[in-house]
Amino acid sequence: MTIAFERGKERHFCLLAISMGTSGWIVLAEELPLKPHYGAVRVVAPLAGCKPRIDDKHPRWLHLRIRPSTIPFIDAAHGKAKTKALVDGRWTLAFRDEESCKSALSMILEEANLQGNEVERRLKPLLDLERNLYCSAPETEEASSSRPTPSNSF
Repeated sequence: MTIAFERGKERHFCLLAISMGTSGWIVLAEELPLKPHYGAVRVVAPLAGCKPRIDDKHPRWLHLRIRPSTIPFIDAAHGKAKTKALVDGRWTLAFRDEESCKSALSMILEEANLQGNEVERRLKPLLDLERNLYCSAPETEEASSSRPTPSNSF
């Protein structure tokens, strides 16, 4: 993908959606022109809640909602890790063709689905426990007398 932050200064980037367990990220890495197959990560944003969608009027544009990242980065000037402030916002990524845009959308949706399934899997025992506790809570006399008593109860 090519991104231009200023007119006439296009740069080549790779978009990656990555999920690992309950964590997920969208990564923009810039290709390094002097080192084939190498790049530099320029920005990382949370995968959850990015709500990807292809623009209705421009089928090569992919819109993403971006929330602040908590991943620290290394400041090249000082060699220290620090967290870069990223405000809530949107990215609009333009791809060279519709197929590349659809492929990026599919990748993001697939990774977000994997992340969501893992979160659901881990929360299920807690939700089942809560449901069981709620169902076994002591009832008031009014509520219990209005229901028929099962034949196998005491």
